[in-house]
Amino acid sequence: MAEEEAGGTSPRAAFAKGDSVRVPRYGVGSVASADAVCVTIEFADGSQRCFQPQFVRPVLARRASRAAQRLVTGRASQR
Repeated sequence: MAEEEAGGTSPRAAFAKGDSVRVPRYGVGSVASADAVCVTIEFADGSQRCFQPQFVRPVLARRASRAAQRLVTGRASQR
């Protein structure tokens, strides 16, 4: 709120809809929506969960394609 009062603009979301992301404990998913407070992620099973942005990490393009392939084939990450 301090940023809104000082600068007159609201903080921007760090993620965009459709971005491939990873969350510890939950794994890889796709951003359904995002703002400065909550990143809602949809996982392969169709579930959606909201996370604070500092817990969400972008998946690099190379890793994203491998992660997407695992989601399609049903093989979970062994990490």
